Amino acid sequence: MKFIIGFLAMLIVLALLTYVVLRIWDIDVIAPEHMSKSLKTLGVLAIGSTVLTMIIAFFFRNDKKGYDRARGSVAQPKH
Repeated sequence: MKFIIGFLAMLIVLALLTYVVLRIWDIDVIAPEHMSKSLKTLGVLAIGSTVLTMIIAFFFRNDKKGYDRARGSVAQPKH
């Protein structure tokens, strides 16, 4: 999961850097108003997915699943 999030973050940063470099050279691939709307949309999606992940983690957690810490140094599943 960390790999996927890191990969997506890297793609977003590279896209933004490409956009900034193109704006320095006065090349308009995407209009600035479309870029701001896209960034706002990405922000709303990121916040929404974070909130949904936290809801799933806190309210739909199964405490019976997991590992028994009292059974030694090797992880043993709970029964």
